[in-house]
Amino acid sequence: ADIMDSTSRQALQSVMERHGIDQRLLDPMFNHTIVHSADHLFATEWSRVRFSLHPWDTECTTYKAFNANMLRILIFEPHTNRLAPNTIRSINKPFYQDLYRELQKIDSKMADEVTASVMI
Repeated sequence: ADIMDSTSRQALQSVMERHGIDQRLLDPMFNHTIVHSADHLFATEWSRVRFSLHPWDTECTTYKAFNANMLRILIFEPHTNRLAPNTIRSINKPFYQDLYRELQKIDSKMADEVTASVMI
């Protein structure tokens, strides 16, 4: 199953029910955690093709390398901050750990990328 299909939305809905979170927040939670994270992941994969940082790439100037890295770190991969990760896997709260376990059943690679864009 693809994490962007209705299966992950249903998993989120079940986790929200188990934790007593108002179901009116389902769509915002889905968009701000699962969809938002997928957007960052796919943008990251795209950027690796577009921005070469190989030291012998004659078209990769210091300016391009700096901008490409800043774009990756600050925009595409905010969860890569090892000092303050915001992946649901790294947040030791029952809601996020429960959601992580459910998403692992659907798509383990993507579950590792899902971030808590909205904190509860």
